[in-house]
Amino acid sequence: MGERSRIPPDKERISSQEVYKKETKQYKLLTPEEEKELGRRIKGGDEEAKNLLINSNLRLVGATARRLANKLKLSEDLLSDLIQEGNLGLIKATEKFDPERGFRFASYAINWIKAYIMAYINKKVNPIKPGKIGGKIQTIKFHSTDAPMYSSEDSPTYGENLTNSDISPEEATQQQERKKHLNDAINDIKNERERTIIKDRLLGDATLEDLSKKYGVSREAIRLAELRIKKKLADILKAKGLKKEDFE
Repeated sequence: MGERSRIPPDKERISSQEVYKKETKQYKLLTPEEEKELGRRIKGGDEEAKNLLINSNLRLVGATARRLANKLKLSEDLLSDLIQEGNLGLIKATEKFDPERGFRFASYAINWIKAYIMAYINKKVNPIKPGKIGGKIQTIKFHSTDAPMYSSEDSPTYGENLTNSDISPEEATQQQERKKHLNDAINDIKNERERTIIKDRLLGDATLEDLSKKYGVSREAIRLAELRIKKKLADILKAKGLKKEDFE
């Protein structure tokens, strides 16, 4: 008899990835309200709610795994393994998600997904030098940006900067949460110029010199304005039940 026909490895890989992608599309994207309701049910031990939240966010795992594989220049052969590890991170996220914190589930889950994927890469891809991939890119630190991130077909737009230090998924979420609360409080400042100054100083990287040139005033004037605005901001945070010390 002739030799048994076999699927070439590259086509087999593409086929399995296409099947995964097709399966993830069977579940619709959730609204914030649906996520919160599922989160509350999960807290009560509802396994059906847990499975639905997981399945509705599988596309986030695939997008994150592909983005990290491309950024780190990893072999396509590893993608299925990265997705599998990301799935484990997604499961962990559903177990620890607190729906009352005011964040979309994806903005919390992305940190767990990345943590599991990067742990796998550091252990399996380059165990001799766990801090580096190919001697070039080091372990991941999770950051947030001003862009919101939801469970969607596209890869998320924040939390993608890679630096040399590590941060836990919980710490990353806390940073995102603090930044969101601070941004919301700043937006409650009525004066547009004051909002811009304090945003540039607290959420951006503008120096006193930068702002003095921007507004045509002295650095001292900007410094005094910043102190005045911070007092307003402290009052706004207090009214929201937040402590200004948590944002310093």
